[in-house]
Amino acid sequence: MKNLLEKITAALDSKNGENIITLDLKNKGSLADAFVLVTGNSETHMKTLTETAEEVLEREGRKC
Repeated sequence: MKNLLEKITAALDSKNGENIITLDLKNKGSLADAFVLVTGNSETHMKTLTETAEEVLEREGRKC
């Protein structure tokens, strides 16, 4: 999980995401294994950041 979060964080950083925070929720409940919070500066920027994170998840064979 940590490696995946690092890949997502690096990808978001490369797209100028700001204030990136990862929360590892493994074994904390069934909703999600992790949350990634990131700040974007516009709706378009947020869409790009979302697509970037989704691309990393898809490459890693994970569902979003």
